[in-house]
Amino acid sequence: MSLKWPVALVLLIIPLGVMLFRRFRKIRPQPAFIAESASLNALPSYKKSRQRSVRMQRFERAAQVVLLISILLIIARPQAALTSYNQEKSRDTVLCLDVSGSMKEYIPIALDTLERIYKQNPTDRYGIVVFAGRAAPVLPLTRDQVAIQQKIDMLREVYVKDNDPNYQFQNLVGYGTDIGEGVLASVQRFDDLKTYKTRNIILVSDLDQTGGDYDPDGQKYLEKVGLVPKNRINMFILQTPLEYSYATSPQQIISTSGAQTFKIDTTDTKGSAQSLLNQIFTQVLNTRMVTGKNQADYPYIVMAGVLVVAAAWSIVVAIRWRHV
Repeated sequence: MSLKWPVALVLLIIPLGVMLFRRFRKIRPQPAFIAESASLNALPSYKKSRQRSVRMQRFERAAQVVLLISILLIIARPQAALTSYNQEKSRDTVLCLDVSGSMKEYIPIALDTLERIYKQNPTDRYGIVVFAGRAAPVLPLTRDQVAIQQKIDMLREVYVKDNDPNYQFQNLVGYGTDIGEGVLASVQRFDDLKTYKTRNIILVSDLDQTGGDYDPDGQKYLEKVGLVPKNRINMFILQTPLEYSYATSPQQIISTSGAQTFKIDTTDTKGSAQSLLNQIFTQVLNTRMVTGKNQADYPYIVMAGVLVVAAAWSIVVAIRWRHV
């Protein structure tokens, strides 16, 4: 347990100072009365009553100190790390699909795998983002199987059967491949990123950042990729073979995102892609529902202690008043 405002405990200096002053101050001699006979202390009943009275006085003082400290602790806002659980009992997964020219043979494999996975796991939510020079969100996160299937079929019409892709996704027209835009659009599919929840992005791309309309200088895409670890999102990359081996962006994207990367075997691209996508989805579906801890105000333990001490103090005071 931690304190949100620990500076409030500085107020303890005041009561502690008073206690130390009373403890070490020089006591003035008090006049003795004749009635205070030494034989009085020898009486068993008087001695017993006096001992009980001293014990109760000490308990009262201790209770006052405990109550004071407890009240100051409550003012300081005690906090505890509470484990957060996913309220919906499901995971959120976004398929981020590179649809640039070099990715044509991998698009149907990714769509077929997603179709099979969502049918086997209907409680999870799925979304789809496609990108080239720009990004287009195709499917918001949903567990509506009819909507998911409609979007998968639509993407097959556009990118597998070549039925006029520009008619469906005119916003994708742009220069090069901007992976930063694809990742940004995927991150934006997730709702309420401040809460802890299992979130996954599956990126299917060759990771060759060639710029785009939103990143003409090729400098901003890593900032967008950095949103993945910043928002506690799990990222998995199916990396297809690069057209140019000298590209440096793949290493930068992998290190910035902290993603698990699966490289396709160039000797069997289609078979390797299918096998690796199965592995990726298996890992996604095995991620834990409990995703983290959250600091929250937690004064209940201190308040319970205050109530117990206050009740005991009240009982002792009542007993003392009864014997006055």
